[in-house]
Amino acid sequence: MAVRNPWPGIAFDAWVLAFEASWVVGLRALRLAAGGASATAEAQRMVGEKIDAGLAEATPGVRRKLLWENSARLYGVDAPV
Repeated sequence: MAVRNPWPGIAFDAWVLAFEASWVVGLRALRLAAGGASATAEAQRMVGEKIDAGLAEATPGVRRKLLWENSARLYGVDAPV
């Protein structure tokens, strides 16, 4: 039995993900453009999502910086900038 090449399926899945993401962005933009209470709620939700994503991404970087600074102090080496 021949082994199937997984890349066409991966490429299609990536295309679908990009299409769906752009669709969501468009729907959210329409809601914001409409104004009103739903636009306010959507804007607050979007800001909260951005803060959560930023904290999730910053945490490993902060941890890495602290580890390097402690290693530099303990072992007398220069920490990378």
